[in-house]
Amino acid sequence: MAKNSFRVSALKQGGKALIRITGTIEESSSALFQSQIDSLIEDGINDVHLYINSEGGSCFAAAEIVNIIQSNFSGRITGEGGALVASASTFIALHCSTFVMPENGMFMIHKPSGTKEGNARDLESFTKLLRDIENQYYNVYKNRVVDVSILDEQWNAGDWWMTAQEAKENGFITEVKEQITIDSKTAALISACGCPRSKFPQGKSNQKANENTGDELTQIAEALDLPTDATLKQILEAIAVLKGEETPEKAVETAIKVGAIEAYEKSEFLIIAKNNPKTLIGLIRKRKEQTKSQLNAKIDKTLNTAILEKRFVATAKGAWKVLFDLDFDAANAVLQHIEPLQKIDFKQPHTSGGNRAGWTLDDYRKKDPKALLKDPELYDRLLEKEQIK
Repeated sequence: MAKNSFRVSALKQGGKALIRITGTIEESSSALFQSQIDSLIEDGINDVHLYINSEGGSCFAAAEIVNIIQSNFSGRITGEGGALVASASTFIALHCSTFVMPENGMFMIHKPSGTKEGNARDLESFTKLLRDIENQYYNVYKNRVVDVSILDEQWNAGDWWMTAQEAKENGFITEVKEQITIDSKTAALISACGCPRSKFPQGKSNQKANENTGDELTQIAEALDLPTDATLKQILEAIAVLKGEETPEKAVETAIKVGAIEAYEKSEFLIIAKNNPKTLIGLIRKRKEQTKSQLNAKIDKTLNTAILEKRFVATAKGAWKVLFDLDFDAANAVLQHIEPLQKIDFKQPHTSGGNRAGWTLDDYRKKDPKALLKDPELYDRLLEKEQIK
């Protein structure tokens, strides 16, 4: 899924810190957050009001953000949610003494997940760390939920999507306020995160989103890291993968078909798909990014070589880049059929501008006097021929 840029802002208002957290929480988010609140700490601010509108992100960074808040502000921490408070962002929300959401807002929790590359020891360490953070998240939810048995059931089932009213009834938020207007981009993001159609926000949330279905589909495609012209079928298939509804076998076969993974890797990726579909998506996306980067480097090297060989002028590189992006093999085949421009040797007979093998000194003077200026030896040979006659 494409990242929704992380933004954090903090300002002083009426003796209280007003902090806004929006977008995808990234690994570097905690450092950025600390820098934002340093001036507030210097002013002796104790109370905090948090606004959160986020699809989640790094569970580790979210935990660090909570640590920063608790260690720097000793007063009351209140919270307010936007249209979407999901995944890691709910961990931050649940550390507020009160939390308000609009009636058409969505609240979603699930087990933390993540990916890691490295040797066996690296993976074992990461697995232990992930289990620790999972326990930390679970205990926070457990301390707030009304019925622990429902939490346990949903915790093992996957994503637990709740309307604001359901989140209040389950003990996760304290108050539901009036509806807000949700634009088409936000509606697309909620859909791309896997919100079930039966739970999808109604009322004001879809008034604008339904004004332009084509625009909404484009935004959903971008959020899913699909081409902007992706068909509805492709979008639904990608959402099915996120929700774990696509069979692991089909997900891996599709990845092989589009060239994201090699056929010989099928068994390895099938295990990953069965254990954690979202991990598979992350790995495939990373492969696509690496492949694109490698292809761009290959195209750039090919075009630079062609320029040095004088197959085309440097100013035409941009046009050739477009052709190579469309079809590398076809464009390269055409390029290789273009003969490199050879340096003209005026000492030898050649055909540039006609057959000059029989040109006399007078011919050069009339037709190409510059050639005589560039090649004095040619002038001397022709002059000698004239004198012999």
